[in-house]
Amino acid sequence: MIKKTEEIGTVISTPDGPSPSSLDFVVYSGTIHRGMFVELDYKEGTLVALVTDVVKTNRYFERVESVKEFESSGTKLFEQFPTHEWEFLLAKTRPLGVYDKGMIKRSSFPPSPGAKVRVASKETLESFLGLDLEKGLLLGEIDHHDVSVKLNLSRLFQKHLAVLAMSGAGKSYTISVLLEELLIRKKEDGRLAVLLMDAHGEYRSFAEPVKGSEFKDFSSKTKFVKASEISIGVSKLSVGAIAAMVPSMSGPQRRDLGKVFIKLRNEMKDGLGPFDFNAVKSEIIKDAEMKEVTKQALIGWIVSLEQLNLFGKTDNPSINDLVRPGELTIIDLSDVVDMKKKQIIVSYFARKLFNERRNNRICPFTMIVEEAHQFCLSEDTEILTPTGWKNYLEINKGDLAFSYTNSGKLEPNSIERVLIKDYNGEMIKLYNEDSIDALVTPDHRVLCNTRTTGEERKWKWSDTKFVFAKDLPSGCRIPVFVLPESISECIIDDDLIKVIGWIVTDGTLHRFKDSYSYEISQSSSKQIIFQKMKKTIGARFPNSSLYTRTKKKRFIQNRELAASEENIFYLGKKYSDEINLWLQDNSNRIPRELLEQASEKQLKILFDSLVEGDGSIQTSKNGHDYVIFYVGHNIGLADDFQELCFRLGFSAIVKKVPQNGQTKVLVSFKRKFSFVKKIQKEHYVGKVWDITIKHGAFIARRNGKLFVTGNCPEGASKEAAISRSIIETIAREGRKFGASICLVSQRPINLSTTALSQCNTHLILRVTNPYDLKHIGETSEGLDSRSIDMITSLRTGEALLVGEAVNYPVFFKVRKRLSQPSMHEKSLEQASVEFEEIKEVSQKDIEDLL
Repeated sequence: MIKKTEEIGTVISTPDGPSPSSLDFVVYSGTIHRGMFVELDYKEGTLVALVTDVVKTNRYFERVESVKEFESSGTKLFEQFPTHEWEFLLAKTRPLGVYDKGMIKRSSFPPSPGAKVRVASKETLESFLGLDLEKGLLLGEIDHHDVSVKLNLSRLFQKHLAVLAMSGAGKSYTISVLLEELLIRKKEDGRLAVLLMDAHGEYRSFAEPVKGSEFKDFSSKTKFVKASEISIGVSKLSVGAIAAMVPSMSGPQRRDLGKVFIKLRNEMKDGLGPFDFNAVKSEIIKDAEMKEVTKQALIGWIVSLEQLNLFGKTDNPSINDLVRPGELTIIDLSDVVDMKKKQIIVSYFARKLFNERRNNRICPFTMIVEEAHQFCLSEDTEILTPTGWKNYLEINKGDLAFSYTNSGKLEPNSIERVLIKDYNGEMIKLYNEDSIDALVTPDHRVLCNTRTTGEERKWKWSDTKFVFAKDLPSGCRIPVFVLPESISECIIDDDLIKVIGWIVTDGTLHRFKDSYSYEISQSSSKQIIFQKMKKTIGARFPNSSLYTRTKKKRFIQNRELAASEENIFYLGKKYSDEINLWLQDNSNRIPRELLEQASEKQLKILFDSLVEGDGSIQTSKNGHDYVIFYVGHNIGLADDFQELCFRLGFSAIVKKVPQNGQTKVLVSFKRKFSFVKKIQKEHYVGKVWDITIKHGAFIARRNGKLFVTGNCPEGASKEAAISRSIIETIAREGRKFGASICLVSQRPINLSTTALSQCNTHLILRVTNPYDLKHIGETSEGLDSRSIDMITSLRTGEALLVGEAVNYPVFFKVRKRLSQPSMHEKSLEQASVEFEEIKEVSQKDIEDLL
């Protein structure tokens, strides 16, 4: 018999309820908090509901204008009226189900207004939520209820677990509590072996003896393996496993490599013993039937694997030594920088575990692991940053780069990560002679419009969307412009901007013995521009000088050129000092301050003056104006001018002139997209790289042609996520064999959708990123929008459990850990103090020695 608790409120009638999915009640006794469970009598049993929000109301304070007018006079409402008598606490809830004699049913009929509400009793919750009070894993307590969250081992792990949280929300702490529960289980209760892939060295303390009695010692049940000590036996690798590490390997190449492995394995059976990659390379070289191009490719890939220092003749350690019931093995990956090496280690152990468990040669296990992502752009691609164009060697995580917003504008944001990788395989080339020359991996996300069928079966352009490069249809278009936006304005007058533009194109810095002066030269043949210069410079710099000289006759290819007049403006030191505040002794580049901070109007003035100096306006066959800007051999100016055009919303490409090797910039005022008529493919060997940045798209350039492109996709490519395939296999099939996976991530949206969807239990701590929240809502069954909103307000150490492990979503506080915290993690203050102390000791030793 379940004991009923005291009544705390009454169900009220609202426009939306009560209904089977929503009911509100007014609180008149005790306190109620968001996340609590309440119960009320129902015709079929006891209805249990989750409090999703709590609101205070007061009739006296409902009208804003009345409160302001009354209290602005200096008199408070509560001094004149009985406001406290009209203050009410309203609780909004979501009915979860009906509990009756151990049975749980779905609520399908609304309770009556006036029904009395109680705080859910301990007995009701323990049965209703499906907690395992006898043998369950104790993770914490439900806040505001005296109920321990004890979860059944099979329900939590058999269909896999995902732990999702933002950085600093208590993810590592929660995993530590989970490990403790697995390690203290008794043999008769059923024990799992645990293999933990520790990416950051956070769990090493489990393997270290405890000093004192404050913490529980788990070192006798924990093995610690550093990644640098791991060796994978080549003789035990299948050709399929090697191909997974080198996904660009073709079918014929796999077959040729397979023949080599068969021969070496036969020799091993005959007594020659295990072999390594040196033996494999020797056999490839000796194979007379193998094509030379295949030999070169296979040897190149094997050499790249050898450089990881991960492969030998035998396995170390053996998988059987790592997996024992009730014990933990930590693979410390923190000292491995190379992402591919990490992926291979995770993939190898996951594959070995699954195969051994499937053949019942090892005990049931759970593997705790994180996933990684992919790389996309060729190494000769650059990105646009607030300080100009940069390649992958010039940028770092945390640097600013321009992202492309949903509204088509530039926005400077921090680079969240930089990814660089060696690549050997097929790439997708997006090419148009006039506007784009991109080379990307097949899984790169391309921002584009594609043709689609509209009304009356007439084709139209789709909305802008991301499409994998390998899936791009012929006849798509890619953005090559941004909408101009005036974010700031430089403190500079328009005439000075014009003069700076003319100096950059037709000027020079002339130095004398004790002084210097900027000069601008213009031919008399350009009378319109010359007269404009004369008027502007004369008004802005009234004491400047103008000289005219006749150039000598010149001969080009035995042809005499007529003499011409050249007009030179000498600005003098006083005016040059003012100009030099912007040019900084560099008369050949556009000042960065102007590019970065000038308004759209100021940038347009600068653009016009530059074109007047070294440009020409042409008209195309279609009647559209375009600009040719000549920079000669000044590549830096070409970069500046292209960036200036882009900030103004003009399409511009940098192009070499074959006849003389000089450079020009072609500017289109009309072009907004680059049309790619045909998707091309090209083999590529070299570095590929990518960045992650807000809004998912950024500005890139290759071979002088600029385009908007996307971040790497949600799913990682095979090259950079070698472990993904086996993780997804365990997620799909592991439950049949007692092989469990636990995915841990601070960016849920970047996890493999296939693997995450197979994790039937989600343990969620605080998450605030809207994309991650949306992804959680789409993959976690049983969560409504109000519960998702509650995730953002969770405090550190508070969690939401949803899925197979419990009957209904549960908010709880993670219990205090028993194990010792990591002794290797240091605060910023502690690390700073220790550094200075060590430095002082070192300095003292040197002084003593001297």
